[in-house]
Amino acid sequence: ASQLLSGAVAAAGAVAGVATVGLLGLVSRRRLRAGFARFEQLERVCATEAASVRATQATVNQRESEVQSRLQRMSQELERTQAAAAEAREASRRATKLQSGQQRVLELLARGREPRRVLDALARMMEAQCDGVMCAVMLLDDAAQRLELAAGPSLPPEFGRAVDGITVGPKVLSCGAAIHTGKRVIADDIP
Repeated sequence: ASQLLSGAVAAAGAVAGVATVGLLGLVSRRRLRAGFARFEQLERVCATEAASVRATQATVNQRESEVQSRLQRMSQELERTQAAAAEAREASRRATKLQSGQQRVLELLARGREPRRVLDALARMMEAQCDGVMCAVMLLDDAAQRLELAAGPSLPPEFGRAVDGITVGPKVLSCGAAIHTGKRVIADDIP
C-alpha cells in the first residue's frame, strides 16, 4: 500500500509536473502577450512624443527664425541710427565752423580791415563747410570786362595766376560764363 501510495504520489507529481509546466507555459504566454501589448503601448507613446518633439522643434525653429529676422532689422535700424547720429554730429560741426567763420568775417568788417582780407576769411569759411572744397572770390572789373582773383586761399598758385585777369565770356571758365550770362554755372571739373 505504501508503494501504491508512493506510486500514486509519484504519478500525481508527474501529472502535477506536467500541469505545472503547462501552467508555467500558459503564464509565460500571458506575460509575453502582456509584454508585447506594453511594448506596443510604449511604441505608440514614443511615436506620439516624437511627433510632439518634432512639432516643438518646428516651433522653436520658426521662433528662432523670427528672432533672427528681428535682430537683423534691429541691427539695420541701429546702423541707420548711428549713421544719422554721425550726420547730425557732422552737421553740428559744420554749423559750429560756419558760425565761427561768420563771426570772424563780421569782426574783420567791424574793424574796417581791407576787403581782400575779409574776402579771404569768407573763402576759408566756405571751404571749412566741405572737405576737399576750394573756394575763390573773383571781382569784376566792369571797364575791362575782366575778372580779378580777390581771394583763393587753397587754390594752387599756378591756377590762381592762370585765372587772375581772365576776360568775361560765354566760354571762359565757369566764372566768366556766369558773369556773361547772369546765370549760375556749375562745373564739375575745372581745367
